[in-house]
Amino acid sequence: MINHWAERYGRWLVRRRGPVLAGLILITMLAAAGIADRIRVGTPVDFTPQAMFMGDGGEWDRLQSYEEEFGAEDNTMIALIDGPVNTAGGLELLTRIHEAASKVEGVESVDSVVNAFIATATPVG
Repeated sequence: MINHWAERYGRWLVRRRGPVLAGLILITMLAAAGIADRIRVGTPVDFTPQAMFMGDGGEWDRLQSYEEEFGAEDNTMIALIDGPVNTAGGLELLTRIHEAASKVEGVESVDSVVNAFIATATPVG
């Protein structure tokens, strides 16, 4: 007599391999049809921040207030520059990137070190 459940299950699968294979094929076909239908309808997953916070609640309200103050975050591009940017060559590179980005169609504004406001200290006294 076989006592271990895994061996009993294995023997059961071997004895019924035809129906088990047919079941696996059917499940695979149904899954493939569902995936194909979902892709045909539209993008399967929406990765925008708005989709993550959809609904009523504190998170959605907070996102709306951030967007009112700072603008939507899904249309922002950030470029990281490797190397010293506080040199003449680095500032020239940043200026060229800034000017090239501002000329792209659809770009409303470009903020960078080139046009940043610099805070200065007021002497006390």
